[in-house]
Amino acid sequence: GCSSLRSLQNELKNLSSLIELNLSGCSSLISLLNELANLSFLITLDLSNCSSFISLPDKSKNLSCLKELDFNDYSTLTSLPN
Repeated sequence: GCSSLRSLQNELKNLSSLIELNLSGCSSLISLLNELANLSFLITLDLSNCSSFISLPDKSKNLSCLKELDFNDYSTLTSLPN
């Protein structure tokens, strides 16, 4: 992973057909805020070993195709959307 990556901001907004996003090992990544809003075809999201990650935004509810969400090593995780 990229240990210096803190956010993705607008990098994902035009990738609406993306089906897999692997951010494992991005130890400085804190949250994804609105980055997930347009990823309605995303099937796999890997956030394993992102030791600074705090929360997924409510907009992650738009991930209707999501089948696999990998979270491990999350002592800092404070919330997940309902």
